Amino acid sequence: HYLCQRRFWNLPLKFIITELLLIIKFVNKIYFAGFHVIIDKKEGYMEFIEKTLDSKTVYDGKIIKVLKDDVELSNGQTSIREVVKHSGGVVILALRDECEECKVLMVKQYRYPAAKALLELPAGKLEPGEDPLEAAKRELREESGCVAKNWQSLGFIYTSPGYSDEKLYLYKASDLEFVGECPDENEILQDCEFYLKDIITKIKIGEINDAKTICALARGCCFE
Repeated sequence: HYLCQRRFWNLPLKFIITELLLIIKFVNKIYFAGFHVIIDKKEGYMEFIEKTLDSKTVYDGKIIKVLKDDVELSNGQTSIREVVKHSGGVVILALRDECEECKVLMVKQYRYPAAKALLELPAGKLEPGEDPLEAAKRELREESGCVAKNWQSLGFIYTSPGYSDEKLYLYKASDLEFVGECPDENEILQDCEFYLKDIITKIKIGEINDAKTICALARGCCFE
């Protein structure tokens, strides 16, 4: 309406240009308020970021720490993030044979949060500053009683990045030798072995629902 008034266009040209630039800036600010990104001109990709303004520890336990953070979003607005801090862990895809009919070492144990026993790959928590590969070797020995001559990294996964920083390192182990179990205190589990094709069937029909197990099997077998 302001632009359509005839007296606006009778003003000096310099004033008109200045006013138009201010209007364009105002419109752009409104348009991008809900979707603002930072563009790296060198790399040519968009980066979404959130800046921590304040952080408070609301729980500090043996395994996890819970933070309540005030953050500034990439669009300039503020929000709250509840974050579960975890030291991370390792998952081991241990194979008896390197062939189509290879067997996979599994463990069955009761998971209190899930309120049921789950079939999983051997896995365990990282100690602060511990090397992931050394942790994987330790966990395989503790939970299955085996040591492996061959180790291959399968990368890592974030378990639930919406609220936790937990990172699990995945490994593939082969050429196994049984040397005796040494489970942690208060860790009750049952060792078992399944053919790889049977594991895949159990995943498809919903008998295996443990996410870390499915991820490690996908990277170690299904994507090769």
